[in-house]
This record gives sequence, C-alpha cells and structure tokens, in this order.
Amino acid sequence: MTKRALLPYLLQQGTKNYPTAIQLRQKLDELYGAVLHIDSSKKGEHNILTVRLELANQRYIKNQENLLEEALTLLEEIVYQPKVVDEAFDPKLVEREKQTLKNKMIALTEDKMSFANTRLIEEMCEQEPYQLRVHGYEEDLDGITPRILYDYYQQMLQEDRLDVFVVGDMDGLDVEPILEKFLKRKQQVEMKKTSINVVNKEEATLIEYDQIQQAKLHLGYRTNITYDDNDYATLHVFNGLFGGFPNSKLFLNVREKHSLAYYAASRIESHKGLLFVFSGIAPRSIRKSS
Repeated sequence: MTKRALLPYLLQQGTKNYPTAIQLRQKLDELYGAVLHIDSSKKGEHNILTVRLELANQRYIKNQENLLEEALTLLEEIVYQPKVVDEAFDPKLVEREKQTLKNKMIALTEDKMSFANTRLIEEMCEQEPYQLRVHGYEEDLDGITPRILYDYYQQMLQEDRLDVFVVGDMDGLDVEPILEKFLKRKQQVEMKKTSINVVNKEEATLIEYDQIQQAKLHLGYRTNITYDDNDYATLHVFNGLFGGFPNSKLFLNVREKHSLAYYAASRIESHKGLLFVFSGIAPRSIRKSS
C-alpha cells in the first residue's frame, strides 16, 4: 500500500521526454491547458491507481485535428515511460516524494476526524484487506528504494487490471484506434468481488486518549448491502433520512434538539457494505451521545 501511495507523487514529476515537473506542466499547457491528476484510492478491498487527463475538445479548436491523439501520446508516456535513472526511479525524486508522503501521513494523523475513522476501520475490519490505510505506513518508507519501487511499478503495469474511460462529446471522433495504440496489454485480470463480511465480530468499543478539546465518536455498522444489490437504493434513502443531509435525524436530534454534538452525520461505503456515523462531541457527553 505504501508503494502504491508513493507512485502518484512520482509519476507527476517527469517522463522520458519531459524529465522535470516544469517541462511536463509546460507540455500540458501547450495542449490548451490540459489537466493531469494522479491519485491512489480505495474502493472496498481494491486499491485503485487513477490517472486522469482532462483536455479541450479538438472539434472546437481551429487546426487542431490531432489534439486528442497528441494528448493520449503524452498520457501513454506518463504511464509507460516515467523518468528513470539506471533502470530505477530517480533517487532524488524518490527521497523527496517519500518525505511528501510522510508529511501527508502526519497531517492525516493530526486530522482527528480522519484519524478516528481510520482507527475505526482498522479495528472493525482487522482481518480484512479493507483495513489497510490507502496512504500506506510511515514505517515502510525507509525500505522503499528507487529500484524496488520501479520493479513494483513494472509488476503493477503487467498484473493489475486496466480500465480506460473516455468521457465527453465524442461524436465524430475516431477514439478507439487511438486507444488501441495506447493499450499495450490485451489480457485483463478478472476482478474479484469485494467480501462484505469476512469476519463476524461481536460488538466492540475502542477508546483512545489524546490532548484535544473535541472528542470524536465514530460508529461502524455492517449493512451487508453493496452497490449491485437490490436494496442499494433503499440503503441510500435510509442514509439520507438517518444522517446523510443537514436535515437528517442525526443532525436534527443529536445536534439541534439535544445539543450533544458539534456535528453528526453518516455515510455509506458502497463497495464494502458498511455504514459509518461521524460526530464531534464534548468528552463528558460520550455516554449520552452513544
């Protein structure tokens, strides 16, 4: 997870033909201000590395019939030809971006609402892949060398499932032949359905202490309903009534009526069948709020 969390930082720092972040950004500017965004996220028990390129539609720009192909050529280089030194990622970039990721980890720990939810998931799903932190772990950083990270990236390109989405006004644009040149791998990995209830755990309460004025009370429930179940729409309606909006019952009753929380809300995890409740409370009100 730590390697995957580190990759988005590196891939945006340069390629074979545009070896610095400045040169890469200048090339994006030449493509009429194309926007590149790369991140790592978690959906259920799958980690997803997403590369997004947003650009102007060439049909509305005079004498730019090849803009889409040129943009996809750049995208191909970003993915398949990152900046490499002696068959490894650039050591200076790796060390710099490891520090960037470390700072991100520290910031998330200091964000007590985010940290409370992370700890909830780790305890609630402790024997399931979903409990892994999407930003990785600080203790793993020292062991990640430029060569180890590059070898892992090559393995990822070969073994991870690749999906390509083209969204926009594409009528009249011959997109598929251009994408065929971009896709270097025909065989796809079969996606395994996320397990929604691997371990049946009894109800548990975990209390951790910190020097903060506003305590965080987070609750986790297993609905066993995911995005492809018949009851998924019903679950969305329930979440809206329960805590999904400012006029939901959690907000109106826990916060407004009884003044037990500074905020109170809920959300669902569509790929894992979980429902989370978030609230910020005065420590003395924890029993009433629960």
